[in-house]
Amino acid sequence: MRDRPASPTKKQKRFLAVPSFITPQDLHQYLKDPAHVAGRDYLVVDVRDTDFAGGNIIGCKNIPAHHFNDEMEITAIHDELKTVGKLFFHCALSQVRGPRCAQKYCTFINQASGHFEQEIVILRGGFEEFKGLYGRDKSVVENISYGY
Repeated sequence: MRDRPASPTKKQKRFLAVPSFITPQDLHQYLKDPAHVAGRDYLVVDVRDTDFAGGNIIGCKNIPAHHFNDEMEITAIHDELKTVGKLFFHCALSQVRGPRCAQKYCTFINQASGHFEQEIVILRGGFEEFKGLYGRDKSVVENISYGY
């Protein structure tokens, strides 16, 4: 008895990368958990441009938003970050730049491979809300400036 090829009407399920959201409180708790290793388990991707100078989450990677407008640059970003399990994207407020860059990164993953192994997450309220809650916690933020 020979194996029959799969029916052309049956399609494999395809799971696509879609960004989710995390609250500042949940991200803070995640960052404080010693079981999570920055650069391996997760990376915070800060897409702010000149406003990055006002402070940042410790260990973040600053990749200004305009770098996500070019496919070659997104390819290079993906090549650098593809081994990290979870990427947390944010900008100042996570209303435009952070979500847009997270979506562009997901679109790249979906088109390039059709499957994904990274979790893409957007920080609700962006760095401003995170800083408002945890700006004095030197274990998670650095270079804080309140007058920029």
